[in-house]
Formats: sequence, C-alpha cells, structure tokens
Amino acid sequence: MCTGLDDKELWGYFLRQDEATWSEFGIGIVGIGALLLAFGSIDNYALKVIISLIGLSGSFVLSMHIYGARKEIDSIIEVLKLKPNNNIFFKDFDEIKKWRKTDSWYIRSFILMQYFMIFVLFAWAMILIFLIIAPRLIL
Repeated sequence: MCTGLDDKELWGYFLRQDEATWSEFGIGIVGIGALLLAFGSIDNYALKVIISLIGLSGSFVLSMHIYGARKEIDSIIEVLKLKPNNNIFFKDFDEIKKWRKTDSWYIRSFILMQYFMIFVLFAWAMILIFLIIAPRLIL
C-alpha cells in the first residue's frame, strides 16, 4: 500500500485531524447555543423555521464530519502500524490503551461527540415538527 507520505507527514496529518475535530466540535457547540438563543429571541414564525433548518443541517454536517474524521484517524493508525519502525511505539501505545477495553464506564470521546450531535439533530427535528405540525393541531 503506497500512501505517498512519509511517517512524519502521516503523524502530522493524524495530529491535525484529531485537533481539528475537537476545535470544530467546540465551535459547533457555540454555534448551537447561538442558534438556540436566536431562536428563543424572535417571534417571527418563518425565521424560527429557517433557524431550525440551519440547526438541523449544521448538526447533521458536524455529526458526519466527526464520524468521517474518526474513520480517517483509525485508517492512519492502521497504516502507521504496518510500518516496521513504529512497532515499538504501537506495542507501548496499545498497552497504555488496554484499560479502555476492560473499563465498562469508558466510552470513546469521538462516539460521545457523535451521539451528542445526533441528539442535537433530533432536538432540532423535534422543534421543526412542533413548529410545523403543532399549529395545525391547535387550529
């Protein structure tokens, strides 16, 4: 398998991918808060629907990005594990992370981020359903 990248470039890409996911998740949380604040502060029905659609789509995009980034990071690790000069590092790395498989309370942070974004996505969907269906039920 030829990646076209040397070990140093792969490690750099791995670290940037991980850091970018965390910072984008943080920005997403701030954006969700801003959208909820905007949603609560306006009375215009059409704007509430638009804000809800933005929140729904933004949550979906961020959830898919988190999933894709994790898959890419896992792929990079697999490529790096195949390189003989990384054997000692990954032997120690796997030993250090061994507790994660035996601790029943541990859930990978990327999974938690993705679950949170899916929860937010469903919250926006419920807001939209309430905005669109509830007025028709009341009348």
